[in-house]
Amino acid sequence: MDDLERLIASKDYMKLVEVCQGMELASHMGDNNAIPLTHIYSLLLAAYTILGNISAAQFLHKRMNGQSSEEIEAIWAVVTSLSRRHYPDFYRALSAFEWPTYLQPLIADLKDTVQQRMLFLIAKGYTNIHVTEASQFFGMPEDELLKALQTEGWQFDASSGLLKPVVPELPKRAPPNLSQFNILTDVMLNLEKI
Repeated sequence: MDDLERLIASKDYMKLVEVCQGMELASHMGDNNAIPLTHIYSLLLAAYTILGNISAAQFLHKRMNGQSSEEIEAIWAVVTSLSRRHYPDFYRALSAFEWPTYLQPLIADLKDTVQQRMLFLIAKGYTNIHVTEASQFFGMPEDELLKALQTEGWQFDASSGLLKPVVPELPKRAPPNLSQFNILTDVMLNLEKI
């Protein structure tokens, strides 16, 4: 469990998925881990969801073979609300359950990740949005949301209740250099020989 706690603390969710998948496989091969399989499934569902891989979470849920726990049911409610893009249900599902200690950091990161995605998606998709509607997307009361979004540079028109998003800048990509093209050419030539 120490390795899993370290991966959670470092927010290395790709590695967490890899380790949990290995533990799941070992469990199915007869290796009795000190960690219950339901804990591993809970961690996997949360990690897949943080990574935005809802399909993997759905496939995991199908292969659980009826193994369930309160944590799995609670995280599954979170996953299904996200897959339906019903954000008020997502935030309700997050707050309606008393998450065990080992899942609390993941749940906090999941909420933060979804809110950061909303920040980007709303800014890209809306020229303005009513504060009540934005409140549902972010799962925050309107007054807290206004403070948070204004620190991000969003403007609020109190007379109409509309927020004007600021489109976040995408990170600048370095232009490709000649050595990258040489490597690609070498790979293509080697593939053609096969």
